[in-house]
Amino acid sequence: MKYLLNLTFILILFVFALACKNEVPAEDKTEMILGTADSLRYTIERLLRVEDNCTGDTCARIEINYVSLEATEEDSAAQNINQLILDDLRGKEYTNVVAYANGFLREYAQDKKDIPDMSPWNAESNQKVLTNTSKVLCIKTTFYNFTGGAHGLYGTVYNNYQPKTGKKITLEQLIAPNVMEEFLEIAEEFFRKDMAIASQEDLGEAGYDFRNDQFYVPNNFGLLPDGVVFTYGLYEIASYVQGEQEFSIPYNVLEELMQEGIIH
Repeated sequence: MKYLLNLTFILILFVFALACKNEVPAEDKTEMILGTADSLRYTIERLLRVEDNCTGDTCARIEINYVSLEATEEDSAAQNINQLILDDLRGKEYTNVVAYANGFLREYAQDKKDIPDMSPWNAESNQKVLTNTSKVLCIKTTFYNFTGGAHGLYGTVYNNYQPKTGKKITLEQLIAPNVMEEFLEIAEEFFRKDMAIASQEDLGEAGYDFRNDQFYVPNNFGLLPDGVVFTYGLYEIASYVQGEQEFSIPYNVLEELMQEGIIH
């Protein structure tokens, strides 16, 4: 199952102490990050849970470090972004990240009854703000999950939000529909450049498995300060050994193709 700068102070707090039986109170914490005049203020919240009655480095554990925007009751956009962040982290089966973390350990404990010598499960998610302007909030999530087998799964996920509306930014909002074909040609050029593939070389023969042998860009992209980064997940176009595949395009190349008002 997939389970998925200026630092001013670190405040140690007890989170959900009465609600969760798997608790490590001293480990749950919040790091306050201050924004500038045209950016959002946010914290990095940390949730850590380990299996019951276990000490040392061989315990099943789950750790989630996630972004939480400062949001007043009137700030519906920031509230909406916070909810979207939590929705992406908690999975469809759970109502919040604490339930998700406890559920992960509960399922491990159930499986361990049948397989006492099974390797401990481990899940970790870490978020980082890459862009924080009045137009774009880009959050990068890296994760690793091990629930048995030969190896764990890892990945990188980007989410881009409009601070004024609280909605996610899609590729269709970024690139004008009537120039999408031209955009894909540019994207393939930069993909080949970053992967050191000659312009005439077949992508399949170069070791990349695109659906129907047709180049495409993934929906997983990040709006960085200087350009757009695209990341293909594990197994999406390459083997596990090859890992995630990532390439980027600077904004100055896409300037005439981007919709107005999205980035600048």
